[in-house]
Amino acid sequence: MLSRVADTVYWMGRYLERTNGLLQAVRVNYIASQDGVNKFSWRPLLLTYGHLSAHQMEEVEKDTAKVLDHLILDKENNASAFNNIVQGRENARSIQDHITKEVWQCLNNFYHSIRNDAIERQIKFGDPVTALDNLIKEGLLFNGTVKKHHDPR
Repeated sequence: MLSRVADTVYWMGRYLERTNGLLQAVRVNYIASQDGVNKFSWRPLLLTYGHLSAHQMEEVEKDTAKVLDHLILDKENNASAFNNIVQGRENARSIQDHITKEVWQCLNNFYHSIRNDAIERQIKFGDPVTALDNLIKEGLLFNGTVKKHHDPR
């Protein structure tokens, strides 16, 4: 395998791994925010995945809807789930002849899921947990497909 291909496969995996971690952390924190946990704060996740100035942090951290939008859907946030999936897909596209059709299809489905208007409406106005569960499921399908098709055994 060429080093360029290996490097691209590595980064594709890292983008998707980061996305899965982010989505799971957002889900847990969202549920905690709804349970009336004393002194709940989105600050730790925003510091890790937010790329916000101090002023922007103060503006966003107390507004759950803005936090969810910023961490999951914001195209301006380089660390958002949306951008991680897009970057993973772009890596996969550049090595499409070196990955299986099933891996490409899973990643492409993940990409189309996060771009789906229904997911965006659920995150912004409806039931974010359902949207997060659907996105997490797409990530798990991708991971399972990669393991199944690239297991050296």
